Amino acid sequence: MTNKEKIKYLSQYTKLIIEYKHNHATYQKLRHQLSFPGAGVQAFHLTPVGEGSGNPIEADYFRLLKLEEILSATLARMNAIEKSIFELEDAMHRTVLRLRYIDGFSWEKICAPNSRNEKWDYCAPFNGGQLPVS
Repeated sequence: MTNKEKIKYLSQYTKLIIEYKHNHATYQKLRHQLSFPGAGVQAFHLTPVGEGSGNPIEADYFRLLKLEEILSATLARMNAIEKSIFELEDAMHRTVLRLRYIDGFSWEKICAPNSRNEKWDYCAPFNGGQLPVS
């Protein structure tokens, strides 16, 4: 994997968080609506029918199932990215990559001088250097 590919792979995490939060909020709202349907809403058909039955509760139920699949897939991708970082042997590399790609800090913030007014030595390889993630 090239350095650009590694950066692209790790950079997906922030977008996945946004996607997960949006889909989770939609999931919770839809789940609440299905738990407490409003007055006058049709009940489920007694005979099994497909998604195209026209019943709004049934349509929402199938939408809820699809959102569960999407949420699971998003979490799996996020976990894979986290795993690729957490499996690194060097603790400093793990810390820097976690701060940058999982916590979303900028390079300037991560590599800012600390209380002793020194720059972190281990930031230099990541600022335009090679990333250790395979």
